[in-house]
Amino acid sequence: LGLGGAGMAWAGPDGLAAITTDALRLHPTSAAAMRGALVTAPLGGHGLAYSRLWYTWKQRDPTLYPGNVHAGHEPAQFAAETYDAVFAFAHAIKAVADGGGNVQNATAVREALRAVAFTGTAGALSFA
Repeated sequence: LGLGGAGMAWAGPDGLAAITTDALRLHPTSAAAMRGALVTAPLGGHGLAYSRLWYTWKQRDPTLYPGNVHAGHEPAQFAAETYDAVFAFAHAIKAVADGGGNVQNATAVREALRAVAFTGTAGALSFA
């Protein structure tokens, strides 16, 4: 399928971690295929960055920025992680570009991601 190989990296949510754990237990040869996978675990949002995100989102046009936040509900816990994940990758891609690297090189982006650290909507985020 062309979804793996040299220079490729998998990144995903906690569900990928569960799949990976089961696969490794059931099929030890899967370890090589999942080496280098980056996964998250849900924390939910909190703090000033989280409050700013949802305050700003509520002010936007709901037809352009949909979500249950417009109905007065608290956003789902995964919304904060998704928002932070996008920014984490943006930081990594910017670092690769600023260093003159190829942003389409998964290995370079993965290595840059390991150096990313910032305070996001779910709190302090780093891959160190």
